[in-house]
Amino acid sequence: MSISFNMKFNFLTFLALLISHSVIGQGFKGTAVLGANFAQLDGDRLVGYRKVGLQTGLKVSFDLSEKLSGNVELLYSQVGSSSRLFAPENEAITKLNYMVLPLYISINDWYIEKDDYHKLSGQVGISLGYLISSSVNAQDYSDEWFNKQDVSWLAGANYAFTENISVTLRYTRSFNKLLNDPALFDRYLLGYFWSIRTEYTF
Repeated sequence: MSISFNMKFNFLTFLALLISHSVIGQGFKGTAVLGANFAQLDGDRLVGYRKVGLQTGLKVSFDLSEKLSGNVELLYSQVGSSSRLFAPENEAITKLNYMVLPLYISINDWYIEKDDYHKLSGQVGISLGYLISSSVNAQDYSDEWFNKQDVSWLAGANYAFTENISVTLRYTRSFNKLLNDPALFDRYLLGYFWSIRTEYTF
């Protein structure tokens, strides 16, 4: 199962790079992303978006129509859960570090003709993640039990201050359960988080 997912993830990454190369000069835009995640896990008995992590990477956007654009991202994303914000290592905390490939559509509005960009956009799509490392402290499950793959849906909004600089607020929630242990039938762990990030378009 993990080998199959790795092949699919590598293929989608290659496809994203191929698309970005093929659309140069046809509405192609490249963007650098830097921001933070505020995450929690449903099922670990901890409440609140207290796990703070990094989200960074690159985005490729291309025009589909006057108000629609397609987007492919390749991100490093830190999520999980925590008993409190910036909890010390001896408290309950789960750290999950992913390479993520979000694929989504943007619906754009408020066009600035002078500088040729939209100030507002809404986003909806899916995100494919591969777990590259994990650690668990003060919980009754092990980091060895986590699935390597994660499939999520996402929704968000972007506001552009200029043609180059913008900020995005996004909500992401997993479709699949994160734990892969049949003995834990009553403990499923479902991941979800908010992310806020700044973006610079080249």
